[in-house]
Amino acid sequence: MKPRTTRSANKSRTDRRRAIARPVLTGPVSGKSFVFLLVLALICAAPLTAEQAAAPTGPDTTKKTGDAEQRAAALAGLENQMRYAAASERKRAIRRVPDLKPEEQPPFLTLIDQFAREDLDYSIREVSLRTLGQAKHAASAETMIKALEDDRPEVVLAAIAGLDLLRSDAAKAPLTALLQKADFSENDPTVASAIRLLARLQHREVAEFLKQKAEDKATHGGLRLPIVLYFGQAGAREMNDYLMTIVKDEEAEIITRSYAVNSVGKLGEKKTVPDLRAELDKIRNLPNPRERARFSPLKLQLLTALVRLGDDSVEKELIAAARDDDARVRVRAIAQIGEARMASARPLLEYIVKHDASVGARRAATKALKQLDGTDDSDEAEDPAAEVEAAPTEN
Repeated sequence: MKPRTTRSANKSRTDRRRAIARPVLTGPVSGKSFVFLLVLALICAAPLTAEQAAAPTGPDTTKKTGDAEQRAAALAGLENQMRYAAASERKRAIRRVPDLKPEEQPPFLTLIDQFAREDLDYSIREVSLRTLGQAKHAASAETMIKALEDDRPEVVLAAIAGLDLLRSDAAKAPLTALLQKADFSENDPTVASAIRLLARLQHREVAEFLKQKAEDKATHGGLRLPIVLYFGQAGAREMNDYLMTIVKDEEAEIITRSYAVNSVGKLGEKKTVPDLRAELDKIRNLPNPRERARFSPLKLQLLTALVRLGDDSVEKELIAAARDDDARVRVRAIAQIGEARMASARPLLEYIVKHDASVGARRAATKALKQLDGTDDSDEAEDPAAEVEAAPTEN
């Protein structure tokens, strides 16, 4: 129990406060005091303005203001890093821009566009162009086109990659000019990338020029392959007969014939079905198992092309390949199932995604399902045999 003296002390303090307040409230009021109290009463009674009423108050307002100030400081720091830091730090800062909020990006993309055009460090120009492409900054298409003339191949490749992401039709003419000046005797990756982009842009005007380069013995094999794929992806139907001569050429490399079959399937000429079946039968009838295995990439391409051309009789064979014990064969087959949009393989693909021991097979099946659903926004494999090397067989 608290001692009684505490209660008495509290009462005493209360009495003193009342005694102090009483003269103010009840005592005589001077003229000055009266005016002061009247003004104070009017101020307290006045209504709030709209701005005052709308203004938030309390600790949340302080926190929001603090957060905004911190964000502004962080963005200013990012800009300074892009402008003034060492090259490696500048590149890291530039790569961060696509991850900013959309409303925060415009001034940074304008600055990056300037770097892509003017920076003396070619690696900064390269990273800037790739970042502009990743951000799909359409206003930078002209900058990317100008960069096709850069003396550094890394920068040219970055420009082509950016234009690829933009799918800019304005790139057709400058890319054509790049090819016409190129040395096809060298395995130049910028030339191969330009060919692939023109194919995706459906620019068929260079088909005849590229056919001449493909037939030229001086052309590097590394460039002949993307040319063969170009005909199918660009839809150059006038090249169908030329492609079929490659398919039937037993002296040609298996990979080149596989590319040609891939393009024939995409062109959709049903008149090629009997010849494709004949080539498939030749592989099936090879007596040596090792020889049949060597022709496996060509066989899978033939199966896929036939499915594309409406021959459902070979679907079972393609599905059987997707269950092969060799993970590399499975990955190739799954990729072709996706390319052929084989709806009948959906249950198999769903099983592979969940249970296959191969990372590569699971990845390929995931992509194939997206292709069946029409939700895959990536390009089809440009290299029909790319999945072979890219397919890890371990867990």
